[in-house]
Amino acid sequence: MANSPRKRRDGSSPDVAPDARSDTPIIRTPPQNIDAEEGLLACCILDGGSDTLTLCLESNLSAEAFYRPSHKIIFQVMLDLFKAGDPVSEVSLVDKLRSRVASSLPFYRDYKYSVDENTNLMDWVGGITVITRILGRIETTAHAQYWLESVREKWLLRRFDCHHYRKLLKRRTLVRTVWISSSIRWNSRCFKSAKIDSPIPHKSLM
Repeated sequence: MANSPRKRRDGSSPDVAPDARSDTPIIRTPPQNIDAEEGLLACCILDGGSDTLTLCLESNLSAEAFYRPSHKIIFQVMLDLFKAGDPVSEVSLVDKLRSRVASSLPFYRDYKYSVDENTNLMDWVGGITVITRILGRIETTAHAQYWLESVREKWLLRRFDCHHYRKLLKRRTLVRTVWISSSIRWNSRCFKSAKIDSPIPHKSLM
């Protein structure tokens, strides 16, 4: 009977290639619901923004609540049309996207290192085919409230994750600062206890 190969200390078999082990870091996808975002945008276009956009404003939903950049842009442009008293429709949305550039968006600062400030919004969104595809996803606005709550829920979860990460990073920085400060105080006490009046010159200077 053949002896089974001995396992390493980390529990892996010597016959297993290093790339086959599950030691690669797992990248966690931020909370999101792309289907709900597209459904909510389609509702805003279908009803002309009269009901859905009003509901979004009452829920304090902003463009930042959308995960996909193209969805943020579309919602922000529709919101600007609605606040200006202009009709919200597929035609007016397309015209507004073609007449504006990236720097006109209030959240452009988040993309200024990856997107040129003179980029046309229609090109950034992906063209008119994206608007047509989003609009063709639904035929009624009956589920607008459900999609709104889903988008808002994912947005709050992303904000919580971001706050938790910043808090953890701040905690690690604080621990490192305390450790460095303790090391400096310890070295200072050692220097004083040695009763050294002047630093010892280097051999090259003697």
